[in-house]
Amino acid sequence: IMKFNKWAIISLIGNIIQIFASLISIFDFNHIMIGTEILIGFGCFFAYLYIGRYFEFFEKYSAVYITIKKSLPNVARYFIGAAPLFIGFMLFGLCVFWKSSKFSSVSDVMIILFALANGDSIYDAFKDLRGVYFFIGQVYLYLFCIIFIVVVLNIFIAIVQEAYSSSQNETKEHWAYDKKENSSMSLPVVKVKKNESKIFNEEKEDLKDIIDKEIKNIQIRIKSITAIAKEIKKNLN
Repeated sequence: IMKFNKWAIISLIGNIIQIFASLISIFDFNHIMIGTEILIGFGCFFAYLYIGRYFEFFEKYSAVYITIKKSLPNVARYFIGAAPLFIGFMLFGLCVFWKSSKFSSVSDVMIILFALANGDSIYDAFKDLRGVYFFIGQVYLYLFCIIFIVVVLNIFIAIVQEAYSSSQNETKEHWAYDKKENSSMSLPVVKVKKNESKIFNEEKEDLKDIIDKEIKNIQIRIKSITAIAKEIKKNLN
């Protein structure tokens, strides 16, 4: 059964884009930089992205790619769940604070809210909304920062952290299994040595028990002989 190879798809897409960009550059002399610059950019992106496949052969350098692969489904579902909150704040800011330069268009509102969610431009946003519905603006910004910085962003970090921990455990198990497979020829010798050591230890413990019992018996006999000698001495006196 052939396994799906994501790196082959990435390489194929990058090569196709580079081929088309090269053909356009060769035959379209009048519009070389109009259509090809986008294709060349994507071609370079996929070419360098394909280099990541070689890091999977190294235990300490593959954590990023394994973490992204494991966390991507959960992150996507989490973003879909958080999207209505973000869209609600975005539309509210656009409708109420449209007089502000930072909330004058959809793209501007999305940019400032994304910056606020990551802890950036907070003072500028508060300062900008002072002249536009001061009280509503302050409540709006405080509420957005509490929800997205304290809750949404921390849950996102927790999801990625869980995926990273899981990827680290899987990576250690994978490399441990490979090392075990590579050293399978020496396993019988190790087992024989372990069995011999176990038998020797058991025999040693048995011999020690026997010696302890004999010492105890000798001590008991010595005590009994001493007691008999004392009685004989008393009778003689």
